[in-house]
Amino acid sequence: MAKSSSIDIKLEVMEVQSSDVEIKLGGVMTATKDSSPIDIKIGGTPMTNNEKPKFESLWSNLPGDVLISIVERLCYVHQIYFLAVCKDWRSKIYGLVRHSDKSPWILAASNDEDTPPWKFVSNSNQCYLYDPIHKQKYTIENQILDGAHIHASKFDWLLLSTNIKSTYFFSFYSPFTNKVIELPALDMEISSGKIFTDVRATFSTAPTSSDCVICVVSTEPPKKEVSFIHSFFEEFCVSSCSPGGKTWNNVLLGTNGDRYCTWINSRIAHLDGVIYFTFIDVDSMWGVMGAFKPGLQEWKEYSYPIFSFAWCIDCLIESEEDENMFMLYYNGGRKTWNVCRFNKAEENWCVLENLGNRMLFVSAISTSFQLARSAKEDGEGIGSFENTIHVAYCYPGLECSSFFHKTLDKHPSCPQIYNWIDKEGLSFTWIQPPNMNF
Repeated sequence: MAKSSSIDIKLEVMEVQSSDVEIKLGGVMTATKDSSPIDIKIGGTPMTNNEKPKFESLWSNLPGDVLISIVERLCYVHQIYFLAVCKDWRSKIYGLVRHSDKSPWILAASNDEDTPPWKFVSNSNQCYLYDPIHKQKYTIENQILDGAHIHASKFDWLLLSTNIKSTYFFSFYSPFTNKVIELPALDMEISSGKIFTDVRATFSTAPTSSDCVICVVSTEPPKKEVSFIHSFFEEFCVSSCSPGGKTWNNVLLGTNGDRYCTWINSRIAHLDGVIYFTFIDVDSMWGVMGAFKPGLQEWKEYSYPIFSFAWCIDCLIESEEDENMFMLYYNGGRKTWNVCRFNKAEENWCVLENLGNRMLFVSAISTSFQLARSAKEDGEGIGSFENTIHVAYCYPGLECSSFFHKTLDKHPSCPQIYNWIDKEGLSFTWIQPPNMNF
């Protein structure tokens, strides 16, 4: 059930590094000498300690093209101000604003010291949003974040879960609006006497869409040790649900006698109505990609071009623009990137030599990685960074932003537009900012 989308915001602006600006949203602020908190209610009227200002008719009658020119240059929080100031302004530019900068933001939350980098679990009720273009930090507070496992990030929404023993409680949360959409509880005791584990989850479209599907892949308890690293399973489950639904649909699937295990960074993605997920074959130690379409009772197996012992980062990346699945991995030993595209017609992977005018945004959690849009013709934001890869988490010796290359030759260094963000004690992912409704 969707909760109210209204959010009371307390805003404080302070200098953190030269031109960097930190803004806190939610929670109680203490006024400083240089700034005082301002209460804002999205979709409503600004509330301040001062009397509401009266606008002269000259200001309320500004031409629409002037208003559009102004708002297109505003950062997110200033657009909130604009939306709340004047009803006439909103009506004049409704549907006409061009959002030139759609670059993803970084979302971060504090974690425990022993939390592995491929797992995103918040240990407090706060998260942080970083606007890379305007260098602003937003602090968001909501109790739903405390102890939540963040599985995926898409369309300005997070897919979260907490669990009590074998029962998982999934929900959607938008840090931009503080809106929460709760989902029915999922009991992981799916098969009699078996509590399924290694839970991975993603979703297809925004949870406010009628065609949104949440997909969860889990595996049976490990059967026995194989080698000094792995256990294996021969049965797994794909669970699916939609916002507003009352129950989950569970489909138990077998491995046809093969012995699989989940690797530390096993992936899950959803594209064009199909769920993709990765396992490791414990006998060959090579990757396997499975594909399952909800409504069917079987799955297909494809090769996955990565060896489990390779010292690397690997990601499945969904491309909604052209309905392609990409696989990206970074070889830490060779310090090179590799990008492959899945050819659905031929059911194989082809290696890409370059990204053209695209950018890839990579994160440690499943399906939080956004396929970059084409570089913008006007060169605004980070649109001019074509053929680049941006990583939203720390990896030894790897910069956040780099040009895509496959050789060991020297290459030009990529400008680092995220190096102003303090990474100590935080987990990171990408999140798409919403378009303001004018």
